[in-house]
Amino acid sequence: MNTAKYHGFNGDIVIEVPDSEGIEPDFIEAANEFGLPTIDPNTPHDFGVFRVPQTTSSGVRNAPYLSLIRPIRNRRTLTIKKFSTVTKVGWLLF
Repeated sequence: MNTAKYHGFNGDIVIEVPDSEGIEPDFIEAANEFGLPTIDPNTPHDFGVFRVPQTTSSGVRNAPYLSLIRPIRNRRTLTIKKFSTVTKVGWLLF
């Protein structure tokens, strides 16, 4: 099945499925033997087993701060405050 329509490819956060480790390959193989299919968790086919996608790039964690906030943190139209709760987001058009 072509699952490309369920995935984004040019976003700021990289999602990858790392190489299988530990008991994961054996677990998936055993589940397949019991009749559970290997699936892509982003598709409508939500019953089965899959390798867990992670927010990593070449094995290094891709933190949201590094990908989303750091590149724009010095914009004059952005205010960042610690320990704050956001209740509303407003957009000012200049």
